[in-house]
Order: sequence, then C-alpha cells, then structure tokens
Amino acid sequence: MLDIHSNQPVYLEKPELVLPERKSNRGPEPKRFTIVGESRKVSEYIQGLDWKEWDEIKVRKTAKGTLRASAQLYQAPRRYPGPNYAEINLT
Repeated sequence: MLDIHSNQPVYLEKPELVLPERKSNRGPEPKRFTIVGESRKVSEYIQGLDWKEWDEIKVRKTAKGTLRASAQLYQAPRRYPGPNYAEINLT
C-alpha cells in the first residue's frame, strides 16, 4: 500500500528521461536528466475516476474490527523485485 500527497505528480505512461543539450562551451556539462512526458497531480487523477474503479480492501485487523480502505489498483512498471501492483490509498 502506498500513501502519497494529493499534489504529487504521477505519470500514467512511462516518461522519457533526456539529458539536456549543452547550451554553451563554458561550464560543466549537464548531468541531471529532464523528464519528457505529461504528469498529472493525484488530485486531478482522482477526479477523473468513476466510483466503479474503486475497490474496498482489507488492510489489517484492529481491536475494533477490520480496517478497510478504498483503493484504486494501478499496474506499475516493475522497478524492484516484488508484487506487480502498486496500491494507492486515497481515502
């Protein structure tokens, strides 16, 4: 489960990383990559979702019963070994 801020930018498609071109011969060469791709804020992404796209999941058992959360499952690209899905808890 992943908890993120509402203003966090997210990419629905894999963005392209590009090393910017050198602007002049003076100074060091660029080292930081820039992202080429369209990002959206999480709050904008949520507004575009229909209620049918939300799933209720059981998080864990507590003293007062089972803790449940509404989540939207999105298949994230695999970067590290582990599960193939990243769950985004937005409620």
